This record gives sequence, structure tokens and C-alpha cells, in this order.
Amino acid sequence: AIATHRNGEDAEAILEWISYHCETQGMTAVVILDRAAPGDTEIHEDLKAGLEAMTRPPRVTVLRSHHPLGKQNLPAEAHPYCAPEAPGKDRMTVPPADPQRSLLGEISIYEILRERFLGRADAIANIEVNDLIMGDGEGSIFDKAKAAPQGVIHLLGKPCYPWRVRSNTPVRFADHICVQFDSRQRNRRWCVVPSAAPSTAVWLLTRIGKAKADTAKGARFFRFMGLRHFSDAVSQIVPKTALIENDELLTLSGA
Repeated sequence: AIATHRNGEDAEAILEWISYHCETQGMTAVVILDRAAPGDTEIHEDLKAGLEAMTRPPRVTVLRSHHPLGKQNLPAEAHPYCAPEAPGKDRMTVPPADPQRSLLGEISIYEILRERFLGRADAIANIEVNDLIMGDGEGSIFDKAKAAPQGVIHLLGKPCYPWRVRSNTPVRFADHICVQFDSRQRNRRWCVVPSAAPSTAVWLLTRIGKAKADTAKGARFFRFMGLRHFSDAVSQIVPKTALIENDELLTLSGA
């Protein structure tokens, strides 16, 4: 299973994300924390219809909260101001705080997911719905976690970007064909086997606390920045002069 959260991505992107990980990682279930405001169920019917159209859909659980779960003092995560590599932040007017849509602040949510839904699951990974795990021919991330001594592996992510944004057309995974050549930024996540991890292990946002991950069995993923940080131009979320094409992304885009 994969535990994730949605912060503005549309149903088409989520369905593509689901289909990809079912095919490449053998994912059979997913728990999605939907950060939309109470009463906003815009994507639910589209998500349901898309799952019903799949030949072998995974089990999908969508959770909602009556209270904002974002950081209290930050603007909406989608705003370019919140993109880590956005240029000219010192010249931006800081948008108003929006805890309903800001960067996730209540990271204890993963412990809640473990207690309520995932504690007896075979293996669980934690990534975002704008992340795609890259295969390496050595088995799925779940297989790797099962082979780890304490049932934990690291997932290491690299941000990627579209070369351009099309007018009146939503950005998709396939538009992301570039990486920033001069950036060392990495995103950390995890995959765990609950039955093999220490009883004291704690599920946090970027790591499993009080457990030793098997670094030799980790996996990689790309974080598709244009899906979470909405903008009219790529140059608003990353210096475009720093972007170069990536062969792995080009191959993925063609597929």
C-alpha cells in the first residue's frame, strides 16, 4: 500500500499516479488524505469513475479532515512562493497564510493512519501524489523493504520540472522532462513492513523514527514540481536557465 496526501492535484493526475504504481510496483491499496476544504468533493466522482474503468483497480480510501492540517503561517503550497527553488523570493509579496492548503504541518497524521488503517498491511510506502517511483530491475519497493533487516528502506527523491506550461492545459507527469543541474536538493520518504519493524518505530513524514533503514536497498523517485506548485510559467518555480533535459524523464514521458 501507499500512504499519500492530496493538496490540489486533480483526479486525472491522481488516477495516472495510481495506475503507474499498480503497474510498476504492484500496489494494491492506497490511502489518500484529501486536504480539500470541508464540503469540497469536486474530484470524488471523477476519481470513482476512473477507478471503476480500471481492469484491476486497487483499494482506495480517501480521508478528509474537518480542520486545516497545514502550517499555520504559510500560504497555499501551490503558490510559487512555496516552491523550494523559486527565484526572487526576497522580492515577492508574501501571500496570506492559508493553513487549509499550506505545506502539511500535522505530520502525526502518519501515526494515525497506521493505527486506523495500515498497521497490519503487508508493506507501506509514503510518497506524494506528485511523486513517481523509478524501477531499477531489482524488485518493487515493497519487496526491498521485506528484505531489509528491520523492514525499513529509504526512498530518495529528486525534483523535476516541465520545460514549459501550455496555455489553458493542465500540467501532466509527461510534461516533466527537466531537472536542475546545479541543485543537490533531495526529498526523503520511506517504505516499511510493520510486522518487521521495531515495536517502538514511529511513522514520521520523511523517515521511520527509532528504526534503522537498510540504505543498500533504497529506491529513487522523481517529484514532479509542476503538479503541486501551479504557475503560468516554469520560471516562477525554478530558474529556467538551470534546467537540463533528463534522459530517464524523456523515456518516461514517451511512455
